[in-house]
Amino acid sequence: MNKKLLLIWTFLLCFVMGMSADKVIVFNEGTGTNDSSTKITTMEEIVKSGSENLKSITDANNVYLARKGRGLKLGTSSKPGSMTLNLAAPAKPTAIKFKAMWYKNTEKTLEVAGTEFAELTDEVSEYSVTMDGNTTVNSITIATAGKRAYITELTIVEGTAASVATPTIEGTTPFIGLPQ
Repeated sequence: MNKKLLLIWTFLLCFVMGMSADKVIVFNEGTGTNDSSTKITTMEEIVKSGSENLKSITDANNVYLARKGRGLKLGTSSKPGSMTLNLAAPAKPTAIKFKAMWYKNTEKTLEVAGTEFAELTDEVSEYSVTMDGNTTVNSITIATAGKRAYITELTIVEGTAASVATPTIEGTTPFIGLPQ
């Protein structure tokens, strides 16, 4: 009897609660108090950790190491910045989360995976693009719509969030025989 209960409990934990396979990509950042003025274009220069989730980075335009704590700076005072993350394997995400902040209060916009976020804040905060989990994604483009913004990391969420199934009990109680 105990083995059957253990088997059922294991099934509930593994399958009913859902499974999520997050792919986290953390971007490099500078070590000083100023943003770098040297453009970076390669995966080694751009990605600090999570490069195993990427095949390559293409179309890196006006991408720079930001000051400590701000990740990458996309864009300049006169030109927008962008890059495309090409995934190592196709994904069917339920969400794409990222941490970003504005460059200054007149430059608050960042576009991730085709969704524009027009109200970035003055602190690194998490934002999310909700997806249906059925659409195959091979690449994710990150771009400034205006001039500049910072981004520190990006997470590709696949699967569903954990949830617990609510049991339905019908009939009589097993110990005292009363109806529910």
